[in-house]
Amino acid sequence: MSENKFLKNLSQQAPPPAVDPSTDPIQRLTAELSRQSETIEALTDVIKRLQSQPRPATYEQVKALAGQAPKLDAAAVADQLRPALVAAEPARRWYQGEFLGFTSLWSMAGILGFVLLLMFVLGWGGFQQQTQIESWQQQALQARQELEAHQQFVNWLSTQKAYKNALKQYNQQANNGEKKR
Repeated sequence: MSENKFLKNLSQQAPPPAVDPSTDPIQRLTAELSRQSETIEALTDVIKRLQSQPRPATYEQVKALAGQAPKLDAAAVADQLRPALVAAEPARRWYQGEFLGFTSLWSMAGILGFVLLLMFVLGWGGFQQQTQIESWQQQALQARQELEAHQQFVNWLSTQKAYKNALKQYNQQANNGEKKR
């Protein structure tokens, strides 16, 4: 866009103003017109760039394209893929073969050794747990028997008249000095 003649005349050097430019209305008007002219030029450039771009597809065009199935030429696709597949053939032979099982004796020994070690560790851990459980059961049984013996003794003492005072003292000692009600 060509430059505005009015703005061209205004852009010429003028003698320095005698008054402060911020209070001079002509200077403020000139600055505002200059800013608006730059904005208009920038917007004009944007509009020109948008007009140079191809127009977007319409709804009808998109709908027509969505209804069509893509057509692929299988032979052309296979011809394009064949070189890459042939180049990869030697690399994939290491995992393909006509054998079942281990690829070597070392791999078989390593895997079987690991499985046996795992079974041994798990069995040993289970055995240790079982012995710990049995020990706890024996301790519980012994505590239960001691409790029954204590209760029998207390019951026997309660039937004896001479030992009622001894029973009260014993209960106080057993309860850390607390009296029973």
